[in-house]
Amino acid sequence: MSRDYQRLSAVLAGFHFIAFVCLMLPTAMKALAASGCL
Repeated sequence: MSRDYQRLSAVLAGFHFIAFVCLMLPTAMKALAASGCL
């Protein structure tokens, strides 16, 4: 089975972005609620 190393960096970047959004979403919601934007 050959591995697709050319797409690996793009997939890892996508996973990092998803993880970052999941971790920062609660913090962003609290900040927006506190500032009265929501």
